[in-house]
Amino acid sequence: IDIISKNEEGFLDYPDILRLKGDALDGKIIKRTIEFFQGEIDLLYLDSLHEYEHTKNNLNIYSTGLNPQYIILDDIRQNDQMRVLWEELKDRFRDNAFDASGIIKRYGAGFGVIKWRKEKRPVLFDSVTYCGLFRG
Repeated sequence: IDIISKNEEGFLDYPDILRLKGDALDGKIIKRTIEFFQGEIDLLYLDSLHEYEHTKNNLNIYSTGLNPQYIILDDIRQNDQMRVLWEELKDRFRDNAFDASGIIKRYGAGFGVIKWRKEKRPVLFDSVTYCGLFRG
């Protein structure tokens, strides 16, 4: 999912990749994405707008709908809002939240890895946005 289409030619050899153009928080995009995967996924990679609420909403919606084993959160050091969100995630997930920025040499922007799924789906944030999209 991206707000603009990039490198369309690069994806021609990968017909099984579903590329969606639009806002990842748009209800139609969310529904189509979650229905496409039909269950749990191994990895969720989030590189959204670098704002606390926007990233938190993406994290909440897609982690709830797709229940990934791992989540990669890009740009965890990008600005104060992202640093606050990353600190909250580290507090919540403790040893299951790892700052991999040094390993991949993204010292400024940052790169966080979270082991998300255990036995039950973790509820991190209020799911009002997510629940409201799929009722009835």
